[in-house]
Amino acid sequence: MLRLCLRKTVSPCWAVQAIFFEEDLGVSYFEVIRPLADWNRFENPRVTLVAIQSKNPSGKLRGIILAPGSNTESYKAFGSHSGRYGPPSRDYYYNVTYEAISYACLRWSARKIAISHLCCSGDFHQDMATCHAGALGHFCDAQPAAAPKSFVFCGCCIERDHLQGISQLNARRRQTRHRQIRVETEPALGATLIHLNFERGEVCVRLC
Repeated sequence: MLRLCLRKTVSPCWAVQAIFFEEDLGVSYFEVIRPLADWNRFENPRVTLVAIQSKNPSGKLRGIILAPGSNTESYKAFGSHSGRYGPPSRDYYYNVTYEAISYACLRWSARKIAISHLCCSGDFHQDMATCHAGALGHFCDAQPAAAPKSFVFCGCCIERDHLQGISQLNARRRQTRHRQIRVETEPALGATLIHLNFERGEVCVRLC
């Protein structure tokens, strides 16, 4: 399962990946993947994951989840500071990651997860990786039987120093748990839309 942040353009590298996704998943990039990604980035005001399950029984991937980030319409309600200009919204990134992991592991029985294109090039903030790791830890605690065997950061936008914040997770060694937010799903264009409802009082547990 590959989780992707939404991008504005198709670079040569991304074009190669798009071909791979289309062939491996058995899903059209230009008819399904790209239209859903563009809609979720430019038009959709809700925090939504787009889960596209593989239709190819011999493919390497069980599916991909297009995850929103700081360059999407839905992020505007969570603040304008992100990437190199300031820390991102932890509530946003934590819950987006938790629900992506939860869906992939519980619905698709995914056990190997790769996460890539976490942000626009050069805008990666270490709090993003910290939120991803915190969400992963909480999911493994809550669902040990469904926990992934591997969780890999891949792509060109992440360096070793971006992972330094992970070592500070739960530095006080207090047990923390995930606080579930409201989640709704609906079908759309051969995919499943997973809407996250951030109502007041329904926020994620703090990571540190």
